Formats: sequence, structure tokens, C-alpha cells
Amino acid sequence: MFIVAAVLGLVPLATPALAAPATVVADLDPVPDGDVAPGSASPFSLSVSPDSRTLASLTLQPPSGYQIVGTPTSSSGTASLVSGNVVVTGLSVSPAQSVVVSFSAKTSCVAGTKTWNLVARDAQDRAYANGSSDLSTTVAGDCDLAILNQPSNTKAGELITSGDRQTGGAIQVQLVDDLGSPVNHFPVAVTFALGSDPTGGAAKLTVGTETTDANGVATFDDETPSAEGGDGLEIDTANVAAFTQYTLVPKGASLPAITGAASAGFDIWEDATKCAGANCTLSHNGDEYFVPGGEADTLLSASTFSTSESNINCAGYTEITGDVVWHEYTGSAAVLVKIHITRAEMKASANNGQALVGVCVGLLDEGALTGEQKWLNLGVTADHQDSDGDGFDDIWVALAPACPHQTPDQFAPCVARQYGDGNGGSFTEVWIPGGDPPRRT
Repeated sequence: MFIVAAVLGLVPLATPALAAPATVVADLDPVPDGDVAPGSASPFSLSVSPDSRTLASLTLQPPSGYQIVGTPTSSSGTASLVSGNVVVTGLSVSPAQSVVVSFSAKTSCVAGTKTWNLVARDAQDRAYANGSSDLSTTVAGDCDLAILNQPSNTKAGELITSGDRQTGGAIQVQLVDDLGSPVNHFPVAVTFALGSDPTGGAAKLTVGTETTDANGVATFDDETPSAEGGDGLEIDTANVAAFTQYTLVPKGASLPAITGAASAGFDIWEDATKCAGANCTLSHNGDEYFVPGGEADTLLSASTFSTSESNINCAGYTEITGDVVWHEYTGSAAVLVKIHITRAEMKASANNGQALVGVCVGLLDEGALTGEQKWLNLGVTADHQDSDGDGFDDIWVALAPACPHQTPDQFAPCVARQYGDGNGGSFTEVWIPGGDPPRRT
């Protein structure tokens, strides 16, 4: 038996030369040629020509700040608006030919050139390279964000609205052109940044992104606190009212060139409640606030700060707690504050808790019978203080006198009574005027 081994030489196959990537040339221009008018629908013309493969479909995606409106048309195939993009199918455009697509788009008037995204495919669903395309437009003019309703005082960690403690409407921001006219292009993503932060960076602003509607208005109405996974508009840290304030600045989320003027100033309180009418109460930092016969739709708030934060000094007075409490009642009635001094706090005082507890109250000049004049009417000499360091006396501080037995609330600030808590501590009841005077025990 013979075995013949045959060795066949392998003939290498020819390696095809790599073909240059197929491209399309696309020219996108407003009609008539020029800058796009801000805030209004402008006609566009898109001309697309393939170089080496037959064009079968294309998709044109607008950049952030543009919105395609109406129904697009095409000189070949079928054009439609799909998820905000111009889509043309059923094309059969060979090299050296072109297809012209017409459509209208609105812009949110962001100055500068914006590039559109074009994806072109052949009959085998292969994408063209798009290296030589001219897909840019220039917008004439800028936009601003105008706050339609100003933020108001709010409790820490709750939705900031145009009314104290969520009693007002949601904060709204409108997109406007340089003349202040509304721009109804949508959607434009809007958010906020802190303008002024009186805490020196300690405060945290939690805010989501809202988009403008058909009227160019973005509404911040997410009432879910951030602690529960929400991204509404809220601030977590109280400020010293009257001497400091927060502001908010609206800005574009995806279009940072869009900004707006800062909001009006407002305060954040640690504890706050809306009063429905008589006997409004609030518990804060171990103290009880009470407004007998309080007006409906009024607001009661309180925050505690260190003496250094509030910069209030009661001359010749030894501190027990070392804290300053600011409160606000938006009605006209006086507030009865029941201050609890614990046994440990009493024992830590300079006189070992043997003397009566005095209440050091600061009064601001905010209306009739406040500040210096109020103290003079009570027969008390007050210390002038520049609490915010601006070079001007702005607060008058003194120990509150004893209240008369009849109508004590009309003599606020004054100490009504003191009594033990049964455990070595004491309670002090003091009438304090409405508004936002600070007090210290």
C-alpha cells in the first residue's frame, strides 16, 4: 500500500484595500440665511448629499435650547417628527444627488453657535461618517429667567413657596427675552443656586430641575422633602432673621448661559407653624410659644443661635444658657413664651441657681412702640448695639421688667411669673411683642 503525501502550497488571498469611510455633506441653514430670531419659530433647510453609498434614512437631533415644531417635509422619502427629532425614511439618494428637508424650530435665545447631531444610514443600515458637515446655527440675543413670585420665609427642610411655611403658591420662573417678553420655547431645564448665604457655606440648598412649559414657565412644586427622596426647593439651615437673609438665583440647568436676577431676601426658621386662629402654639428647643386669641393665617416661628452668632450682649448679666432665640409672629398680638431652665442649667449659673431668672430681650425698630421707644415707655434703660456690624445701632437690649397683673400682654416685653418645675429647675413665662425680637435667658 502506497501512501502519497501531497503538500499543497497555500496561495495567499489578496487583501482588499481599506475603503475610505463613506460620508455625507450636510448644510443646515435658517431660511432666509442669517441668525435665528430668539423665542420664535424659524424655518430651516437641511441639504444632505452622500459621497459613495446610497442614502436610505437620516435623523436630525436638535441641540439643547432648540425645539422642532410642526411637521417636517422632505424632497424625497417620508419626513416625520419622532421624539423631538426629524426622521426621514424611504430615501434612495445616490452619490452626487441630494435630499432637502425643511422644518421649523424654536430657540431659547442662547447666544452663540449650536451644533446639531445628524445620523445618516445606507440601505444596509450602515452609518455614514459625518466629518464634513456644516450643522450649526447662531442665535441672535440672550434670554433671562425672571422669578414670577418671590420666595418667602420657610421652615428649614420644607418647600420654599411664595408664602410663609407653604401657605403660598409654588415658586415659578419664566424664560424672557432681552426686552422682558415671555419666550414660549420649551422645554428649557431650570434650577436654582444660592445667591446670598448668611451661614458662610454651612447651608445646603436642595433643588431639582424643572422644565419650562408652553408659556415658558418652570414651576417648583415638589413637596416631598429631600429626607424622603424629594428634590424640591428647600434650605436646611436657619439664618439670624432681620440681620441676614437668603436669596436664590435662577439659572439654566443644561444651558448655563441663561441666568436671572437674584430673588428678594427671605428667612429660614428652625421651627415654624401656621396659626389657624385662637391659641396658636409652637414648641422649640424646650420652650413653649403661645398666642392666645391669635389671628387666623398668621405665622409663628423660632430659631436658636449662640450668642456669638447673634452678637447680642446684655451688660452686667450672667448667662445661664448662652443661647439667643429669635422668634417671629406675623400677627399683632404678643407671644407668651414659657422658658424652661433645667436644674443642671440653674446649678451651672454664677449664683448656683439661687436668684430669679431674668430674660434679656432685644427689640428692633420695626414699627410703633418697638426698639428704644418701647423700652422707654416701660421705664427701662436699654443698651444700644450694632448687632450686624454695619456701623449703625439697630437693636436695643435690656432685662425685661415684671408684668403688671392686668393685661400683661399689652406691656410686652415683661416677665409674667416664675415657678419651679418640681425637679430643681424653673419655668419663666415672659410676654414678647410680635415681630421678630431676639431674647436670651
